[in-house]
Amino acid sequence: MNKRSLLHLLFTTTSLVFIAFSVKGQTGEEIFKKTCSACHTVGRGPLVGPDLAGVTDRRSEEWILEFVTASQALIKSGDADAVAIFEEFNKIPMPDQSLSSEEFQQLLEYIVANSPDASASSDEEAEPVEVVPFVPPTQEEIEHGGALFAGRTTFSNGGPSCISCHHATNNDGYIGGILAKDLTKAHERMGDAGIKALLGSPPFPAMTTAYEDNVLEEQEISDLAAYLYNTALNQKEQANVGGYFLFLTGGGIGLLVLLAIIYLIWAKRIKYTVKREILDRQLKSI
Repeated sequence: MNKRSLLHLLFTTTSLVFIAFSVKGQTGEEIFKKTCSACHTVGRGPLVGPDLAGVTDRRSEEWILEFVTASQALIKSGDADAVAIFEEFNKIPMPDQSLSSEEFQQLLEYIVANSPDASASSDEEAEPVEVVPFVPPTQEEIEHGGALFAGRTTFSNGGPSCISCHHATNNDGYIGGILAKDLTKAHERMGDAGIKALLGSPPFPAMTTAYEDNVLEEQEISDLAAYLYNTALNQKEQANVGGYFLFLTGGGIGLLVLLAIIYLIWAKRIKYTVKREILDRQLKSI
């Protein structure tokens, strides 16, 4: 074996060992915080979704895996438990998680290990999630949240503005994207705590990637929640213009412009294969 082949083999072996170590190094707690904590707790009460304490006692591992990886498919299949959960938690769709078998087992082990024992004393139970009374935001917080949402003000740590993918009904004249869900009624469905939890630890793959290195500041999260609260509160008085309206209107205008250009070009076309005056003169001379 020559020197180059030996170095290549050493590099490949080292890379595989590093990858294996990285996968095994991800604990159940890390997986839970990354993919679940925005919507769920373990023993501290429901958040955006149900409390997962004791979930392995209520559901089989096969059912849990199917719900975690394809909840909407399970709901559409008519599964009674899946439909009941979906209905109970305001029909908020759970994002599908692509977990490996090892990651799924680590996640279950973490949930089981941290689920309060039914036979344990109340002193040993986990503290419930602190319910902070909702205080209506100030106009300044709403306006700053709107500026962040629309991209008029950039986030402190960078990252795309919300309007890149989302729309929210407004009277400011801007129209949001249609790549993700309309957020006009988001605060109404999820509540202030739910909005802030999702923004602080987004479980959706696209958001996770976009803000992985651009974490939102606490005040930015609070102001965005304030803006969405105001949007939901005043949705009936605001202009209901969405991305689809812009798409249809712009497409219609573009089509008319294109037809006009085609007409002008067609009107100036050569109507005969020879010059008409020369042909007429030749015909008269015959």
